[in-house]
Amino acid sequence: MKRFLLYCSLFILPFVVVLLPYFITDPFKVIYHYDNYYDIGGQGYYINTNRSYVSTMMYIQNKDKYHYDSFIFGSSRSEYFMVDDWKKYIPDSASCFHFDGSSESIYNIHKKLKYIDGKSPIRNVLICMERELLYQDKLDCGHLWVLPPCLEGDNFSAFHMAFIRAYLHPKFLRAYLDAKITGKVKPYMLEDNIFRRPYAQYDVVTNELSEGHKDVVQFPDSFYGERLSSFYERQGSISVGMPVIKENQRKMLYEIKEILQRNGTNYRIILNPIYNQVYFATEDISFLQDLFGDNLMDFSGKNRITDNYHYYSDPAHFNEYIANELMRIAYEPDSKKQKMMLDSLYYR
Repeated sequence: MKRFLLYCSLFILPFVVVLLPYFITDPFKVIYHYDNYYDIGGQGYYINTNRSYVSTMMYIQNKDKYHYDSFIFGSSRSEYFMVDDWKKYIPDSASCFHFDGSSESIYNIHKKLKYIDGKSPIRNVLICMERELLYQDKLDCGHLWVLPPCLEGDNFSAFHMAFIRAYLHPKFLRAYLDAKITGKVKPYMLEDNIFRRPYAQYDVVTNELSEGHKDVVQFPDSFYGERLSSFYERQGSISVGMPVIKENQRKMLYEIKEILQRNGTNYRIILNPIYNQVYFATEDISFLQDLFGDNLMDFSGKNRITDNYHYYSDPAHFNEYIANELMRIAYEPDSKKQKMMLDSLYYR
């Protein structure tokens, strides 16, 4: 029996040694409480976190203190819709919160809105969408996208196992232990997107992240360098995507509309101008327009914004100046002027 226990101990010991740093240091910040999930101290870098988890935890710990009543939802693209700019179009008294998530899905937005319904007044909402967001109608179990248990309900084990698996991935484990032992961030760690440099600014009240591009109208050529190779050639002609709104998406969108209506919410839904210039399918646009009416603004496809890569820091993200322009059009109270502003983007 003693020999058996010894063998078991020898078998388990390597796992304990490897996993111990995970439970002590909490690399993904999902075990312990944090007032600021982006406080990097003196290390000069942080590990990519699950943005939906961070947003949810910041909402829970601050909602009774700041009495949030206005929310921005969307993927990382929604981070460029800054609260100071949004407040030009909603009441000055609004208490705003960014409830975004990385590679966000309609599934996650639906869960988040259902969660805050009844916990906070929902007076103003801005939802930023793209085709990829609407396509995803189920929970993504990857560690950067899985929802926290308080939103999903019964996924406590699955949630934490996603992070343990990510920690044990050879690329991550090598980079993480290397950084901990040497105290240095090496190029390969950033190239593999395991670590990233800190944001220019993080606001613990609004949960707002900023890359510091607020005053940029167009990025100069000097900004791009090696980035330029990622800006692929587009088709040059009209490209329409396949329909992505199916039965599950329709159900969630109906429920989102019902929550917004019941709360008397002043809301806008913006379909983002994506560099790939792919339009929404006609049936998807028709459904969204029928459901949300004048609250929906479609900036997808080929237009003056998507034609110019100087408005994009990378093919996935336009800058804050463009986000502000989209809000200016979306919140224009004069419908005739609004149509003229929108038409002017599409060379009509």
